[in-house]
Amino acid sequence: MTVSCNVTFDTTTSVATPSNWCGAGQPQPVTEDGGTVILPMRSLTVSGAGSLTVLGNRPLILAVYGDAIIDGGIVANATGTTAGPGSALAFCSPGVGGLGGTFNGNPQAGGGGGGGGGFGTGGASGGRGSNKDANGGGAGATSMSNGLSSLSPLRGGCPGGRGGAGMGMQAGGRGGGGGGAIQVSSLGRLWLGGVVAAHGGGGEAGTTGSSNWEAGKGGGGGGSGGAVLLEGNLVELGTTARVQVNGGGGGSGADDGDDGEDGDDGRTGATANGGVGPQYSGRGGTGATASMGPGGGQQGVDQQIGGGGGGGGGLGRIRLNAAQSCTGTSTLSGAHVSKPAPCP
Repeated sequence: MTVSCNVTFDTTTSVATPSNWCGAGQPQPVTEDGGTVILPMRSLTVSGAGSLTVLGNRPLILAVYGDAIIDGGIVANATGTTAGPGSALAFCSPGVGGLGGTFNGNPQAGGGGGGGGGFGTGGASGGRGSNKDANGGGAGATSMSNGLSSLSPLRGGCPGGRGGAGMGMQAGGRGGGGGGAIQVSSLGRLWLGGVVAAHGGGGEAGTTGSSNWEAGKGGGGGGSGGAVLLEGNLVELGTTARVQVNGGGGGSGADDGDDGEDGDDGRTGATANGGVGPQYSGRGGTGATASMGPGGGQQGVDQQIGGGGGGGGGLGRIRLNAAQSCTGTSTLSGAHVSKPAPCP
């Protein structure tokens, strides 16, 4: 199979667009008992002009009986509050970011920001609402119960927490979705010169109240990065290869007059910025990268009306398995980057 155009595959429906996979023909999907979708194929080439974007609610395994050559991109990212494929909320505890608080004793107190999701590393806490009694949501954590570094079973990252309400009634911005889960397994040579990524989504902004002088709501926390598993008889990573599972940025809070701003989705080769809100709100925290941990959401700055920013999402997990040899100097970005022997 040669992917020479932009293909989108939905793991929920097992339908691709375009349906003929750039003229290569649709592989016959197989669904495991646990829900993972497997696409078996004799060989795989993703050209520099091609890409595979994976959507849906199930993880995806590309099972290649020959060589796999990836010079383009394969991505299983979250988009905003929509989780990536295989981000299993039911298995995320304690990785889900905490809910932003609300101080019900003062209807003009801004809501706290939601905490960032955690998976490979923890997320960051959300910022307090402006009254200081509306706490920010706690950071999503990582633990053995929240997935294994072996990436077996294959599963994605965890969402950020929702922002708190300004008046204790309507919740704040929704948390960003957790990054998805993608596996490429080759019985021959696996060459990567392009990108394989599973980034977390950005948190949603807090919104302003429905009436004058009503305090702003908190922003949602960013989602954590997901999971990437690459394995082959030979695994070779070129100097231009990037394997990244970065966190999403937190959404900013709102104040009594203006809505906030959504956080950025996780990005390859760059930091996902938190949303920048109006004058009295707290800014969202940045998403985690290999060189920088997630940023905490900022506190609402006015005495009464500003909502706190959501915390940034943590990193996901990356694993490389090779039967004979593993070489390369690519950019790997993820906590728990596991490279069992013979991978250096």
